[in-house]
Amino acid sequence: MGRGVRVRNTTVNGGMTGRDETISKVFQHKQGQSFSTMKRFNPAGNPNTTAQQLVRNTFAQTSAGWSALTENQRNLWNASAPDWATTGVFGSKQQSGKNLYTGCNVALAMANLTLTDVPLDKNAITTVSDVAETLSTTVFSLSIGLGTPSSDEAIQVCVSPQLSAGTSKNDKYVVLTSITADDAALINLKALYEARFGALIAGKKIFYKVNIVTAGGNVIRVGSYMGTV
Repeated sequence: MGRGVRVRNTTVNGGMTGRDETISKVFQHKQGQSFSTMKRFNPAGNPNTTAQQLVRNTFAQTSAGWSALTENQRNLWNASAPDWATTGVFGSKQQSGKNLYTGCNVALAMANLTLTDVPLDKNAITTVSDVAETLSTTVFSLSIGLGTPSSDEAIQVCVSPQLSAGTSKNDKYVVLTSITADDAALINLKALYEARFGALIAGKKIFYKVNIVTAGGNVIRVGSYMGTV
């Protein structure tokens, strides 16, 4: 993709912007520039996956659900929001009660847990003592040591596509599966992984993360790992 090709603007085109379907190109123009940037249009490989549909449906449900909450329930979410402040490159960021309600319930939906109308404890009951992988062209499974497992919480596994042997880091993950914490001592991932990314190839690297999703919809990172097929 790169930076794209610069196309000089004229009094005729006035600064091209948007997609030209006839040549499969996308043009972007910024105010004050004498050129537009032209790039190839690459449609999403799978723009309507099951996970994406789930997130969209949950957003729609929670948008309507927030309006259906009682005033007392909305007050509880607003009062809890400061305790869920997030930290990013610009420092601590406090979200609204509505954003907290939506974020928690999307996380619960992605983890196949029960949605909630009121804020619950964001701390996890379940603990993870160790994560051991078995990975080859014929098997991909995780053995997870659990302490005080709770059926109200989930163990969530996020994975990368198969990457070249020389890859040292990855920042693109998708949620592959979530399993109730008390059932997650052994998670078989091969069939799910190959349905999403194709057959396992010897020598390729797979990066994965293990999370605990609490009954309150808090996603807590257990650890990030890497395995070679």
